[in-house]
Amino acid sequence: MTESPQVVTGVSTLTVRPVAIVTSFEVPGVVKAKTSTVISSKVVGPIVKMQVGEGDRVRKGQLLAEIENLDGRAQLEKALAGLREAQGAPEELDRSLKAA
Repeated sequence: MTESPQVVTGVSTLTVRPVAIVTSFEVPGVVKAKTSTVISSKVVGPIVKMQVGEGDRVRKGQLLAEIENLDGRAQLEKALAGLREAQGAPEELDRSLKAA
């Protein structure tokens, strides 16, 4: 015995058409970092080279920037000149003693 198909009434249908769906939107706001750090230097001078960029992850002790240290370089040159002079002093003393 075959059953006859059931009759359904009161059903409405719609025609499906493609439409554009917005997948992003803009809103005003402020973004704040979870953590922040104050960075300071022991010397003053212009930054010669940046080793990291905005948003890069860094580790403790990592070089972030190279600073031109003119005062430090001048102090090093002065100290090296003093060292060379001190190293030559014994020889100068020997020559003076031999000449006397």
